[in-house]
Amino acid sequence: MAKAKAKAKSSDSPPADIFSRKHIIELSPDDASIPAAEKVLKKGGFGTVEATTDGKGWWVVCQGLTDVYQVSVRVDGNDIRCECTCPSPKHPCKHALALLLYLSEHPEQRAAPEAPKHAASDFEPLVRSVFQNSEDDTPRLVFADWLEENDQPDRAALIRLQVEATKHKSKSKRGTELALQAYPLVKQLLATVGTLPEGVVVEFRRGFLYMTANFNMIREIGSFPARFTNLFRDGWVETVRAQGFFYDTLNENHTALFGFVGELDFTNFVFNNDDAMVSLVAHTADMRAGGRLVRVKVAKNNQKAFDELSAAQRGESVTPSAPTRQANPNNRHRHHHGLTRQTLELLIRAGRFHTAQELTLEGNVDDAGTESLAAADMPNLTQLNLRRWNLGTPAMAALANSQTLARLDALSFASSEIGPAAMRELAQGTSFPELTAIDFEMCKLSDAALDEFTKATRFHELKSIHLQRNELSVTGVGTLLRSANFPALTSVIVGSNPLEYRGLLALLLSARERPELTLACQGLRMIRTLGKNTLRIHLLDAEAFNDQIFDGFTTSLAAKRVTTFAASRTVPTQKGLKALANSFSPNVLKEIELRDMRLKNDGLIQFLAEFATYRLETLRLPMCQIQASGIAALAASPLLDSVKTLDLTGNAIGKAGTTALTKSEHLGNLEKLEITDWRVSVEERKLLKAKFGKKLVM
Repeated sequence: MAKAKAKAKSSDSPPADIFSRKHIIELSPDDASIPAAEKVLKKGGFGTVEATTDGKGWWVVCQGLTDVYQVSVRVDGNDIRCECTCPSPKHPCKHALALLLYLSEHPEQRAAPEAPKHAASDFEPLVRSVFQNSEDDTPRLVFADWLEENDQPDRAALIRLQVEATKHKSKSKRGTELALQAYPLVKQLLATVGTLPEGVVVEFRRGFLYMTANFNMIREIGSFPARFTNLFRDGWVETVRAQGFFYDTLNENHTALFGFVGELDFTNFVFNNDDAMVSLVAHTADMRAGGRLVRVKVAKNNQKAFDELSAAQRGESVTPSAPTRQANPNNRHRHHHGLTRQTLELLIRAGRFHTAQELTLEGNVDDAGTESLAAADMPNLTQLNLRRWNLGTPAMAALANSQTLARLDALSFASSEIGPAAMRELAQGTSFPELTAIDFEMCKLSDAALDEFTKATRFHELKSIHLQRNELSVTGVGTLLRSANFPALTSVIVGSNPLEYRGLLALLLSARERPELTLACQGLRMIRTLGKNTLRIHLLDAEAFNDQIFDGFTTSLAAKRVTTFAASRTVPTQKGLKALANSFSPNVLKEIELRDMRLKNDGLIQFLAEFATYRLETLRLPMCQIQASGIAALAASPLLDSVKTLDLTGNAIGKAGTTALTKSEHLGNLEKLEITDWRVSVEERKLLKAKFGKKLVM
């Protein structure tokens, strides 16, 4: 189905010239579409233009070159929504443009549809009686009398004929007579029914329409002609049998429309997850509340779950069976999406969460729904993920003080907006004393909201905090890192782009002291490890030693206490190497490890120049793409005078590099030389072994 949504104009109400030719031309996707639309009009392929159900547009059947298409255009605020069942990739297509041109030329067709007439007071009880007693002929025949008295003799006659036909074999004499009498009535009434939306087929059974409908093709009921939806309101449709692809959840349009029928038949589908079943039960409960819907049929495989959920919907006590979802037999991990308060509470009443250890819930659930969740019986739950949740202050207060969530060790609010007031409730609550991980990714957190969280005093076991893709500054993250309220904290993940967070390394160094702390941002990870007399910094996966990462680092007093610096899989820049050398203390820093880096010869030579005054004891440069001339420069550097461990694994030292190492005057304190690499030749191995003996590790 081709669809389009085109801007009408920028005003708050539809412009008066919305059907002007000029405006329609502006909506056209290209120059060829308007002439093509005019050809459609000249062919006279349009049927009767009808008002749509929502009263905002028009619907028509259009004869195309090879097929018949259904077209609708609707005014939606400042937009024009165009829909067509043709396969054209153009939006709007020529058929939709043709309908707009037709409406432009026929303003009388644009009149607002008449309001539906109210049914007689005795109509509704009669049609409900038919649907509630579907096997009983008497209510059906009484309704037929009412139809005849209210100017619908054809419908009345068909009901009487088809009811009598059920008492005779189809090939019997009387059965044949009844079929012949019914045929012209069926033909005439189907003409009254008119063209149906694509994916819908009907037939008359015992005087009422039995409809087969592809649910995937009737999602937006408002775009269909009012004539179609009036069939439901006026009691023509008794049964709807769902066909075709059926998405997990019904929508509100279906609820409003199918509440007018007596029976819904979903036996063509086997629902393989609880979300679909819960949605079906919740929506059909709303339909039943309207008074007409009596029966809902499901496949045998779903009957038990449907009955359980329906009982829970009615408020009855339920002993849950195994879940519909193909999952862990112990139902330890459950994932539900598209939730509303109604469907969430239905799952709770049905006991679906009772055995869950990990629970992921997605949806727009209000405060009342969250309060129900906080009070639910979930004795085994250890991990709760609330995604795209509506976390107002009352909702967060309910969670933060829940007695049933005491065993949680992991909590996620990913993609759920959390303001300062809600965060204050989380901080001041009493729940989650055993929490070890909390996730605030994409929660639109501000520094003010994070500041409220840092005031929490009960999260003594919290080890990991995720803060990716929020609205935080370095100041806000720094407040968290310096807080004394999270003694077990070992990992904080911030941001989506390291360059947005200047001075991350300085921020890590200023954090409250703890044995180990990792600060991560996208691919970048920085690890600070504290020992009795050691302070180790490890930088992983930084794309470059850029000046932004080291902003504030050179003036940090904590940097002067660093005894070991390691970096892995990075690309050092001149500014980065200079920043490093200017940050540490030459007398305190004893170990440098640059692993798997594209240092190369030029980078190594600069490194030697920047760190010339340092008294290193360990220097590790494995897999840094250093070649023979670079190794020779290293061997000639006074930086090696104090080095006890030198690691050159994975570099192409070559014969010249080997010779330089064996003749170096700066390796007097060397205790271990590591050159574990297959590229070292037999001759080079002999030379190194002869010089360094047991100090050599190959």
